[in-house]
Amino acid sequence: MRPVILTLLKSVACGLGFLSAAVYASLVPVDIDGNTANGNEGVYDPVLDITWLANANLAQSNDFGLSGIGASGNMQWATAEAFVNAMNAVNGGAGYLGVNTWRHPTIAALDAGGTYNTNLSDNGASDFSYNLSAPQSVQYNPLAASPGFLGSELAYHYYNNFGGIAACNGTNTVVNNQCVSSQPEDVYGIDDAPDPDNNKQLFTNILNTGYWSGSELNAADM
Repeated sequence: MRPVILTLLKSVACGLGFLSAAVYASLVPVDIDGNTANGNEGVYDPVLDITWLANANLAQSNDFGLSGIGASGNMQWATAEAFVNAMNAVNGGAGYLGVNTWRHPTIAALDAGGTYNTNLSDNGASDFSYNLSAPQSVQYNPLAASPGFLGSELAYHYYNNFGGIAACNGTNTVVNNQCVSSQPEDVYGIDDAPDPDNNKQLFTNILNTGYWSGSELNAADM
């Protein structure tokens, strides 16, 4: 089971325009509820043009009356969908923090025709891949196939906003659906992400685990 990380369907950071995928702009803290005294509840990404919920594991402290959520905030995909619906329904339909357009991050296919390639790759060449959207790196992703791809918001967030490194080196050497060239354990993962722009400090409760997306494809209990 996985926790959820939430984003807004539309940005709440007015006046910040969309930037092209080639521009890696800094994330912007956002006060969502209009009360600056309690800090910023959101983080705006001007490239994806979405606002992330700053609390990366809200379900651990607020279950919105739902069952099926573990003590650490983990849940199955169907429960995660119900969680988002509950967020949008609270406060008489005004939604959590006064916003009712919360959703999971999206995963669009690399293929322009919308067909998902679920064969494993290690360099971002398929939709089931390490280094999806990750920039080219001689050390970590030398054969980058989808640098800056915006279709997978979580992948973009990890590799481009946090400078994250994949567990598998992007050398295009997957054999029998298995990663051949792996990174040392102390190199990959959100805890060890280089984070050159100090973006992690804008979030709380980030877990070094997988997060659910809004796509049902292979939404197994993991």
